[in-house]
Amino acid sequence: MKTHKKLRQQESDLRDKNLDDWLQENALQISTYKSQFPINHITLNKVHIIDNIIAAIKKSDVNAIELGCNLVTQNKHIPFGRTLKYNILHTLKNQHQYINSAYREKLSKLAVAYLNANYPPKDIKPLCKLIKRFEAKYAQYVIEKIHQQTDVTVRWAVYLKSS
Repeated sequence: MKTHKKLRQQESDLRDKNLDDWLQENALQISTYKSQFPINHITLNKVHIIDNIIAAIKKSDVNAIELGCNLVTQNKHIPFGRTLKYNILHTLKNQHQYINSAYREKLSKLAVAYLNANYPPKDIKPLCKLIKRFEAKYAQYVIEKIHQQTDVTVRWAVYLKSS
C-alpha cells in the first residue's frame, strides 16, 4: 500500500514539475494571465493561469491561442490536464482561424498519436472537431496516418471524411 502511495505522489510531483517547466518556458507570454487575486494553494494558482488563458482564447487573444496550442501540443501530464486540455481544445474550435499552420500540423500529429493509441483520451473529441475546421489537408493527413481500427478511430475517421 505504501508503494502505491509513493507512486501516486511521484506522478503528482511529475505533473507539478511539468506545469512549472511550461510556465517558466513561457513566463514572458504568461505574465498577463496571472491572477490579481492569488489563491492560497500553489497548484491551484498555476491552474488558474491556464483558466485565464482559456478565457482570453474566447476573446480571440492571439497570444493566448498560441499558448493554448503550445500547452496542448506538448502533450505532457499536468495537474487537471485532461480537463484543461479538453477545455483549451474546445475553446480553440471557435478561434481556429487564428491558429497558424505550424500549430495546425502539430495538432494534426497529436490527433494521429491519440487515434493510434489503444485507448484514445477524451481530448480526441474536441481535437477532431478543431481539425475538421482547418483546411481539408489536415483532416486528410490524420485519416491517412491512422493505423488502429477500433470503434473510436473508425468513428473519428468517418467524421473527418464527412463534409
